[in-house]
Amino acid sequence: MNKDLLLQQLSTHQMMLLYFKGSQCSACLALLPKVEKLIEQYPEIEMRIIDVNKDAEISSHFGVYSVPATILFIEGKEYIKEAGIFSIHTLNEKINRLYEMIYK
Repeated sequence: MNKDLLLQQLSTHQMMLLYFKGSQCSACLALLPKVEKLIEQYPEIEMRIIDVNKDAEISSHFGVYSVPATILFIEGKEYIKEAGIFSIHTLNEKINRLYEMIYK
């Protein structure tokens, strides 16, 4: 993925979630379908998957040094960042709170 293109997308989408994974990370592979299913509940949120092994420049730019990790951006600004093993339930609560304020 191109860093400049991603930064442009972050500025043009109201809400975007970045999911950072490692190609050899079993926790990342296990968590990804759960995060994808979670984001399906929020049609206005765009999601991008970043492989830290292939896109180290992007990972470094956003300060992601452990995976799995998620960052939720609203109008290009970071609002939620979770790294390591995190709770889908807690992530959902945080996203829902912001989503409700913006779209409901």
